[in-house]
Amino acid sequence: MNAYLDSLFSLERRTAIVTGGSSGIGRGIAHALARAGAATVVVAGRSRFDETKRRQLPDLAALGAAVEYRSVDIAQRAQVVELVAEIQAQFGALHGVLHCAGVAGGRLLAALTSPDLHAAFAAKVAGTRHLDLATRHLPLDLFVLFSSLSARTGARGQAAYAAANAFMDEYAQYRHELAALGERSGRSRSEE
Repeated sequence: MNAYLDSLFSLERRTAIVTGGSSGIGRGIAHALARAGAATVVVAGRSRFDETKRRQLPDLAALGAAVEYRSVDIAQRAQVVELVAEIQAQFGALHGVLHCAGVAGGRLLAALTSPDLHAAFAAKVAGTRHLDLATRHLPLDLFVLFSSLSARTGARGQAAYAAANAFMDEYAQYRHELAALGERSGRSRSEE
């Protein structure tokens, strides 16, 4: 994964946010960034900073990066704006956003309820939009959205999750077009 990240992002002395970075693919991305030489990795998640997370941070720091954990619900725009402002104030800049947060649903389309849709869309849809709007004025190197193959193939019982991932794929293209117009900066990608 390091070669892949290196191709996206010149990591030396850079600061990046990794949403959903304390578990799953987000944790793997945070480790890869630290190994590749990122100066600072800000791991953001909805969970409180507990003993498990306290033990995880030295693992990342041992790889060479300064690591911070921020408890943030990226589905809440004000929290995302505050997070970006705090990072800029504390570290002087933000160079990359790697958005890995999300919740997989588990119901068939006919059985989906409004709360099911909200849960599936909160991090992936609202979070994507909030991260983009909060960083639109920054000279980012990259803005990467971690989607899922389910966006193209679907998956039984994962209709809301698949739709949220399809949104991320399209949003990356939309942001790429805005960058071509000079309204955003950095590479915009959606990875499955």
